[in-house]
Amino acid sequence: MACGVAAAACPDTATHYQSSSHQSIMNATDFPALASAHADAAPSLWRQTTVLPVGAGEHEAYSIGPDQLVWSYRLATPDHNAGRLTCTQLPAEHFACARLQSRQVLLVSMAQQKLYWSLENGQPERWGTPQRCGYTNANGLYPMEQVHLLQLGFEVLLGVLARRTNVLGKINPTLAPEDSYQFWVGRWTGSGFDFGRKPVSLRGDDSLGNAFLFGKPDAFSDSASGENPASKPMVRSR
Repeated sequence: MACGVAAAACPDTATHYQSSSHQSIMNATDFPALASAHADAAPSLWRQTTVLPVGAGEHEAYSIGPDQLVWSYRLATPDHNAGRLTCTQLPAEHFACARLQSRQVLLVSMAQQKLYWSLENGQPERWGTPQRCGYTNANGLYPMEQVHLLQLGFEVLLGVLARRTNVLGKINPTLAPEDSYQFWVGRWTGSGFDFGRKPVSLRGDDSLGNAFLFGKPDAFSDSASGENPASKPMVRSR
């Protein structure tokens, strides 16, 4: 297969174009749709294609391949008719990518309720062995659904969206099904992510941008308790 590029091979797969500085931030009201976007009943061979600028007018696409690993594909240019396909060895059900100030690409993924990251190493193979993130789920009650990366100047933040389904219904079966969301934020340290806060509370009119800022380690705290005042999970209907 010519692999040319994931979006071209699979026209039903949305392709996301990102600048080198940030990823698009979506409203909390989009969470249910986002959570099911990668769980299509008839998934494409290549999923969640994201395109990053390389420089000099060149771009590179990242996508989850048929083997459930993240692949990169350097797009063809007028000077180069053929692209370059590379496997990052990063397992993924959902992933995010960002180009750091160092020009290296950072990849983060979730697979089987585990978080992984991989960073370009400057070697011919480009990618080393994927590393586990130091993220602990709240006793497994809130399964992970998505990961997001946000760049704020020289800082890179990882957001993990987790959802517990039908929270109220499990307490009282007569209540309407409602889901509880948690959004965890970790800071990139150069060798992993530091999750230094409790998950933030999200409301219907909040955005992931607000969640990133509020969940950012040392972003703010209650002066008396030292705890994040927005630590309660959001509860909202599907």
